[in-house]
Amino acid sequence: MFKEMGLSLGEIRELLTRRWTTAELREVFRERRSALLRRMQEDSGRLAWIDARLPRHPGLFLAGNAYRGVALNDCTEQGELLAQEVHRFIVNSFSSPPPA
Repeated sequence: MFKEMGLSLGEIRELLTRRWTTAELREVFRERRSALLRRMQEDSGRLAWIDARLPRHPGLFLAGNAYRGVALNDCTEQGELLAQEVHRFIVNSFSSPPPA
């Protein structure tokens, strides 16, 4: 992550050992939140594109923090929903008669 941001080891060390004021920390978190919200908006178009094509690939299920939400509770919620989809897929796959 730090390499992607173009930071050297010295710069990283300075960031990690610096004594931050409350105002500075608020600004850092405000910037990170704003960047995350922008990324979520950009990703929503990509996810819609992927979701529109998923039905063409029965049995393919996508999950993970790179797909929807980065927080643990987001991943847990998405995991539960995906488990229900997988269950429905398996039940429907075995409940219909084999093709003639």
